[in-house]
Amino acid sequence: MTLPKPRLLYFGYQGRAEPIRITLAAAGVEFEQQIVEGAEVKRDLGAFHFGQVPWHIARKHGLYGHGVAEQARVDEVMEGCNDVVQQLYSKCINKGGPAARENYFVQHVLAASAAAATAKGAHTAFLSRLLAASGSGWFVESGLTVADISAAVVVSLHLRIYGRDRFAGQWPTLVALHDRVMALPRIAAYRQGPQCLPVVSPGLP
Repeated sequence: MTLPKPRLLYFGYQGRAEPIRITLAAAGVEFEQQIVEGAEVKRDLGAFHFGQVPWHIARKHGLYGHGVAEQARVDEVMEGCNDVVQQLYSKCINKGGPAARENYFVQHVLAASAAAATAKGAHTAFLSRLLAASGSGWFVESGLTVADISAAVVVSLHLRIYGRDRFAGQWPTLVALHDRVMALPRIAAYRQGPQCLPVVSPGLP
């Protein structure tokens, strides 16, 4: 019996659904997309719990690590990615302008600021440390997981705003992870295909 394709419901841009799309592509799972409007999400709370769109199905497709320890690390990285994205949008993208971008960079990207007494909130240094702790080139020893995919999407946002050279000057291992994830054949094919939607975020180049 042929199983139906998974159906991904999200807005008409990448947003928080992009890690899902890339995860499905990495797993070789064909999927359908249904574009929804913000008003629909808020109105139909039976379908969209908490007024949000679910974005995580990696457990089902074998991209959540092997064993409790690896899965705990994946959870840790995913929470870190969420925190970094929240800071990026609230302090940089949503505010717009050169001053906001520079302030965010100094507070949350600049390597020297990670250990400063005044440091507040998530920092890309946290992701870099967790990646280095594995030693495999991925966040866990067993290989690619949704943690790597989520971090690659986070790095991609930073590269769009700050440019490759500036961000890589602070966190070359995170850029190397980004490149490694995005170069995987299935993911590269997805990114060149019609299901890859535009970023469409205010403040992003």
